[in-house]
Amino acid sequence: MLVLIYPYGNMLNETFRAMMILVLYEIFYLKKNIKLIKKDNWIVLGVTSIYVLSLIWNYFSPGGIESFKLYSEKYKVLLFLPILCYLYKENIRLLLMVERLLPLCIVGMLIKFIELDFSLEQIYILKGSIISVFSLIIPYTFFYVFNDKNYKVKLISTCLLILGIWIVIKAGARGALFSLIISISIGIILKYRIKGVIGAILGSFILLGIVKANPRLENHFMQVQDFSTRSRYYLIDAGIYTFKNNIVFGSGRGNTQKYFIEYSEKEFDPRKKLIADYPWEEDIVKNNYLRNFPDTHNIFVDSIAENGVLGIVQVIFIWILIPLSVLFTYLKKKKYIYLGIFSSFIGFISAGMSWSLWTKHSLGVLYFIVILFIYIQNSEALESN
Repeated sequence: MLVLIYPYGNMLNETFRAMMILVLYEIFYLKKNIKLIKKDNWIVLGVTSIYVLSLIWNYFSPGGIESFKLYSEKYKVLLFLPILCYLYKENIRLLLMVERLLPLCIVGMLIKFIELDFSLEQIYILKGSIISVFSLIIPYTFFYVFNDKNYKVKLISTCLLILGIWIVIKAGARGALFSLIISISIGIILKYRIKGVIGAILGSFILLGIVKANPRLENHFMQVQDFSTRSRYYLIDAGIYTFKNNIVFGSGRGNTQKYFIEYSEKEFDPRKKLIADYPWEEDIVKNNYLRNFPDTHNIFVDSIAENGVLGIVQVIFIWILIPLSVLFTYLKKKKYIYLGIFSSFIGFISAGMSWSLWTKHSLGVLYFIVILFIYIQNSEALESN
C-alpha cells in the first residue's frame, strides 16, 4: 500500500521481491495450485504475454541484450497484475482497501512537489510524473466519490480531488489538465447523457475560466500552438522514422537515440512546423531535442518505435481493447467504479498523446496496473455473486 501512496527510492523493487517470495511460499509451502494466470482471464493473459514477448523482441532488436535488460527492469511492474490476481483473488477486504487508498497517492505527489529543488531537469521529471499519475488517479477519484457509501471517505476523496487539481495547475502540467477535462467530461456524458453534456461544458468553462483569470496561467495553458507543441511534431516524426527503419523488432528499449540523430541529419525539415523568423527554434529542436531527448512524446509512437510490430499489438490490446472492455462492463452494470476506471484510462491515453507516459515518464504504469487489478477483481466478484 505504501508504494502506491509514496513510491520512493528502491521501494518498488523491494515490493516486487516481497510479492515473489509470497508467491513461492504459497506454491511450495502451502501447496497452492500454480495458476498465476486463469485461462478465461484474457486481460491478465494478454498483459503477461506482452511482457514476455517484449523481452524476446528487445533481445532480437538492434538494442540487443542492453534493451533486454532495460525492458525487463523497467516493465517488470506489468507482472504485478498476475501476481496480485493470484495472491489476492476474491479478497474483498483488500480490494476495498486498495480502492479507498489509491487517491492518497495525491498526497505522495504533493510531498514530491514540496521536495523539488526546482532545477530545470527536476521540474521536467516531476511534471512528467504528475501527468503520468494524475491523468489516471484524478478521474478515478472523481467518480469514486460517488461510488463509496462511507461519507467520511467521500469527504476525504473530495479534498484529495481538489488538492490534485490544484497541484496540476500549480505545476503547469498542461497535458494533465486537458486530459482531466477530456476524461471526466466523457465520464459525465456517459452517466448523465444530455444533462452530462451540459454539465461537462459548464465544468470545462469554469475550470478554464479559473486558468484564464490568472495571466501567468493563461499564458502557459492556453497557448496550444507554442514552440513546445510545434517541436513535438518532429519528435513524433522521428519516432515514425525509427519504426520505418525497424518495422519488425523496433529499435529496442532505450535505443532510439541514434535513429533520432539520423532523422535530424536526413529528414528534418524546419519549414514544416517551425517559424522561420525564430532561427533558435531550429537549433533547439535539431541539436538539442532530437539528439538528447529521444522520446516521441506519444505513447502510441513510442510503442511502435521501440517494439515494431509487437508495439502495434500492444497499442491495440492495452489502449483499445482493455478500455472498450471496461466501457462495455460499465454500460452493462452501471456502477461508478467502472466509470471511474474507464475515465482514468481515457485520461492516461489522452495525456499520452503529448507525453511519453509509457517510456520516459512511466511512474503511472504502476497505477495503471493497480486500477486494472481493481477492474478484474470487481468483475470476478460480480460474476461469482
